[in-house]
Amino acid sequence: MHGDNKPDDLIESLLTRAELARSEAAGGLRADSQRELGQFFTPRPVAERVAADPRLPEAGTLRILDPGAGTGSLTAALVARILRERPCLRVEITAVEVDPSLHAPLEQTLKGCVATADALGANVEYYLVAEDFVAWASRQLPSQDLFAVDGPDGPRFDIVIQNPPYKKINSNSAAKRMLTALGVDVPNIYAAFLALGADLLADEGQLVAITPRSFANGAYFRPFRRRLLSTVGIDRISVFAERRSLFADSSVLQENIIFTATRGEPPTQAVIATSRGYVDGPKEMCVSYADIVRPGDPDEFIHIPTDDVDHETADLIAALPATLADLGLGVATGRVVDFRAREALRDMPSEGTAPLIYPGHLQNGRVRWPIPGYRKPNALADDASTAKLMHPGGTYVLVKRFSSKEETRRVVACVYRREDVQAERVGFENHLNVFHESGHGVDPALAHGLAVWLNSTPLDTAFRLFSGHTQVNATDLRNLRYPARTELRALGNAVLGRDWPDQAEIDELVEQHVLQAYASRLQGARVAKIEDETVQQARRLLDVLGFDAERSNERSALVLLALAQLGPNESWARACDPMLRTVEIMDWIRQHYGRDYKPNTRETIRRFTLHQFIEVGLVNINPDKPDRPVNSPKNCYQLTPQALEVLQAYRSAEFEKVLDAYKVTAPGLVETYAASRKMQRIPVTLPNGEEVTLSPGGQNELIRDMIHEFCPRYTPGGQVLYVGDADAKWLIYQAEALEKLGLRFDEHGKMPDLVVYMPDKNWLVLLEAASSHGPVDAKRHGELKTLFAGSTAGPVYVSCFPTRAEMRKYLKDIAWETEVWCADAPDHMIHFNGERFLGPYETV
Repeated sequence: MHGDNKPDDLIESLLTRAELARSEAAGGLRADSQRELGQFFTPRPVAERVAADPRLPEAGTLRILDPGAGTGSLTAALVARILRERPCLRVEITAVEVDPSLHAPLEQTLKGCVATADALGANVEYYLVAEDFVAWASRQLPSQDLFAVDGPDGPRFDIVIQNPPYKKINSNSAAKRMLTALGVDVPNIYAAFLALGADLLADEGQLVAITPRSFANGAYFRPFRRRLLSTVGIDRISVFAERRSLFADSSVLQENIIFTATRGEPPTQAVIATSRGYVDGPKEMCVSYADIVRPGDPDEFIHIPTDDVDHETADLIAALPATLADLGLGVATGRVVDFRAREALRDMPSEGTAPLIYPGHLQNGRVRWPIPGYRKPNALADDASTAKLMHPGGTYVLVKRFSSKEETRRVVACVYRREDVQAERVGFENHLNVFHESGHGVDPALAHGLAVWLNSTPLDTAFRLFSGHTQVNATDLRNLRYPARTELRALGNAVLGRDWPDQAEIDELVEQHVLQAYASRLQGARVAKIEDETVQQARRLLDVLGFDAERSNERSALVLLALAQLGPNESWARACDPMLRTVEIMDWIRQHYGRDYKPNTRETIRRFTLHQFIEVGLVNINPDKPDRPVNSPKNCYQLTPQALEVLQAYRSAEFEKVLDAYKVTAPGLVETYAASRKMQRIPVTLPNGEEVTLSPGGQNELIRDMIHEFCPRYTPGGQVLYVGDADAKWLIYQAEALEKLGLRFDEHGKMPDLVVYMPDKNWLVLLEAASSHGPVDAKRHGELKTLFAGSTAGPVYVSCFPTRAEMRKYLKDIAWETEVWCADAPDHMIHFNGERFLGPYETV
């Protein structure tokens, strides 16, 4: 149908045109408009990086939402990936964009997606919502207002992909009122987009977004984190060492991450991927979900360890014994907000004033005060008007709330000592965090030890795991774990009465007085590395075999080891080839490598590892029963004999020779196994006697029953005008007969699974196989009415289920004025007529 390179050329053209539209729109955007809307368009490499993360189903309809779509870069990247990997999917895109100046380039990109899909025989449709996303979403979701009447449930999406706008929310704005009505409490519009996107997901739907990292910590985002983490579980977080490279042409300085989350219960593990820039291959690490969101943390901070050292440090810090409350200490922001106390500010101290300490007074672990010629006041009038702004004289630990980008540490702490500043009272400016003891000074040894600990490299590493910006809030400091009081005093006594130590000595003192006390825990963390040598070897082998980063990650390596039954440090020569079901693979991994994949990750292993192993002849599916449906829980997998030879020869002198032979035979293996599957296709005889075959498994077995069981009973003499198949959507398409009924469809019409015409009654029966995509609900009813609006035959809508048990799952969704048929009770129909409240029908 196409030349060898044509599909790739078409997809490349789509991405190139989308990037051109983005560049032109970004170049023409006024600075005031950008500030007003918080717009930062997504460059192509970033868009492709974001689009690489969500899972794609094998078949069916994929409903995609792109809030704040801009010029459509993210949608184009995701559609391009779908056309490469899952062209059989029916794709429905909802793109929401408020800026009228972007509607033309956005529609151009969306039409490009449809045209490219059409040229490749795929099915993509779009809806452009020219509206503010918050306003649109507020109508799709039930209000939290006690006196509001909830509207009908809105659409639910399988993937919400977004680069949300970034700006603060005005407390008097319409957006704030709408969000409050929905129970969404956020300080920035990007968090609102994330919260609403998560609410609009279907069960097991995925949210994938590139956002600032600032929501991971801090008090302002606490309600948002609680809402988000109660709705979705984080699957994957990608971080970038070169944060400015993501939006190099947009002046974006926030540290951004890409994260993927699934609606439902959180997983037991998640993946952290680290790379220098968006084009570099990431280094992946699988961590426990409890390492990301720590159980019992009231603030629900999101921690992001980026390598084994980070992971070990996080484990160590988490093992420390004390909270601030345990130490008898508190921390608060400085009380002096200078623009509110202008009348009391003094450039230099004099009689009747008290010291005023700013971040600029903190120098090398101590406070230098006063500073002649300093651009900020050095003193504050000490009178009744400022009494509530003062702390009594004493020893305090001060931490800058905003560290500069040039500073090597996020947390910069100093000791305010009575001997440095002789004063009965002192004012601390609002850009400082102040450690105190019941509002008063702290024991000097404890204060010095606390300052040493806060300035240490291990503390800085732990802090960066949840903080992606230069701001250090009091809430962040309260959330940290601390050494015991005795250990902090020992640190303090080591530096009392002397010059402040340099960084190397600080870290040495912390190692001596704190870390060595937890040496066994630290050693345990080092021993329990995420990837042991055998897993690393398996990943290298997959790389040699030509798998990409996603298919040579830790999960795929562990699946390969399970299939070969190779435990840690076992010789590859001992590899074997039992037949294993997915659940048996997961159990084996848990038993031998301690990775506890939850049951809901079984589909991930099947789709994103085993499926790719099958495609290249590394693994055979169902060698004992090739006709087993692809969605059967009894599916089993086995290394092919040729692949087993490769594994057994790995790391031996014969490996290169065996590998070369395997690469030669692999394409033939794929063809052989594909032919075997084709032999197992489902035979179907149409009412006119014509025989066709459907691909095995999935909903096609139900379609067979619909043709063999439903049609003879309820459409006798009917003509089958259309049959859809997962492998060939337009398997049967009687275009001429449909045109006589006033119907003509393009290949993007959302056709039902089976269309039967009854000439004697002039009925057109539209049947949906509801086992995979759900029944004829209100939305689908409306779609079918529109699609068949020109029909001269009366439409009849039928939802077909394999069993009554399956039907019960969807009873609340089935539209009125439609029919229901269950294959396990073929002689009965259920009519949802909607005309009477209660009462028997006439019996025959």
